[in-house]
Amino acid sequence: MQCATNADGRVLFRFLSPAPAGSHQVDAKCADAATRCNTPSHTIHARVDGLEPIPGSTLYTLSELDPAEECHPVGQNIGDNGKHNGLNHFLTPEAASILQRVAFNYAASFETPSTRIPEYLHINDASLEWGGVFDFKGTWVPPHNRHRRGTVVDIRANECPGAIPTGFQKKFIRAAKKEGAVARHEYAGQPTEHFHVRLKKVDQ
Repeated sequence: MQCATNADGRVLFRFLSPAPAGSHQVDAKCADAATRCNTPSHTIHARVDGLEPIPGSTLYTLSELDPAEECHPVGQNIGDNGKHNGLNHFLTPEAASILQRVAFNYAASFETPSTRIPEYLHINDASLEWGGVFDFKGTWVPPHNRHRRGTVVDIRANECPGAIPTGFQKKFIRAAKKEGAVARHEYAGQPTEHFHVRLKKVDQ
């Protein structure tokens, strides 16, 4: 891109980042090679601001289930699919607060102490540390769309330990709805069966 400086000696331009979050170095040099001038560089960080790690809770655990792998042991904090060093559990503070209330509502929906939840909720995917396209297979290419802005989570609902049992799925949907969240049941009967939960209704 060839630009002209303004009266302050600055060049203004629009930077359009790609879908994956990351850092980009922009270098400037004189268009006329014979002209002596500064050749500054600047790093632009393309990210979703304000994402924070999902807070710990006794009502859920952070885990990851790869369809090609066996079920992980109950309570084991797997972190991610090995591509992002456990950095796939980030939400906005508001979305994290909604998640905590949804988990509380689900637990509270069981009437007596003798009717306890079989396992606490297992949260597979939220967003990456900087947001952006969710790198499901380490290729920076969907199919794992959404999960870009820290407002959605996937919660296990298959036959693995910690999944929401079939008989309790309506309870979970109501628990989410009470907080204005939308719990969408996906891939029923498959190893990847889960609830895709829009904590702020928008599927981002």
